[in-house]
Amino acid sequence: MVEIVLKVAEAEHRDIGRFIVRIDAMSMEKLGVRTGDIIQIKGKRLTAAIAWPAYQGDKRHEIIRMDGRIRRNAGVSLSEKVTVARANEEPAKSVTLAPTSVPIRPEPRFEEFVKRKLLNCPVTIQDTVFIPILGRAIPFKVTSIKPAGTVVVQHSTILAIAEKPTGDVVGASSVT
Repeated sequence: MVEIVLKVAEAEHRDIGRFIVRIDAMSMEKLGVRTGDIIQIKGKRLTAAIAWPAYQGDKRHEIIRMDGRIRRNAGVSLSEKVTVARANEEPAKSVTLAPTSVPIRPEPRFEEFVKRKLLNCPVTIQDTVFIPILGRAIPFKVTSIKPAGTVVVQHSTILAIAEKPTGDVVGASSVT
């Protein structure tokens, strides 16, 4: 598996919350990925995102632009280095999420709503995902996935939401 090391940079505002990272064409070619392919990002933790081409001004700078949510899931900060590789993702058979702080009484319609928000998005175990609800981005922790590794939420994925919170301290944010 080909791996490259890139420096973390801040995402442009229009890319925030879209599960995407931006990398230059040379890096994409080295990794053997095209726009829309899933890549794995390894900092202090492993996470995944969707590869998109870099902005014109970023070419040949060996950076990866990612939002704060992806940085948090990778366990890195701006200007730190991450190792990037093509992901061996599989369609998710099942994904279980848990609220991070407030108990939620899950019901099938709500679980279906959350699944629609995550359709075609890559997730790994212990990722924090944010679901927009009534103008707020509510954090959920990925507590279980099948198969193991990097998975992509599909229409066929069985998504469940646990009632009990994980106790992680992750703030909700406004959706803009």
